[in-house]
Amino acid sequence: LAEVLWALVLTKEHLRECIGTSMLADSALELHREQEIYRLIGRFFDRAVCYAAEAYDREASLHREDPVVTIAR
Repeated sequence: LAEVLWALVLTKEHLRECIGTSMLADSALELHREQEIYRLIGRFFDRAVCYAAEAYDREASLHREDPVVTIAR
């Protein structure tokens, strides 16, 4: 799980760096567009992290053994 989450975090950072170097805002409108792209990227990857963690928990719960309860008589 940790490896998947780190991959998402690093991909998000790399994407933001690429956008930052390729988009030089010359006007207020372009700066606003750049900030909106950053916001949408952040939202996408934040949700991807949450969905990955939820899916991992769901799969892990399916594969856990039910605890055996013994009653002493």
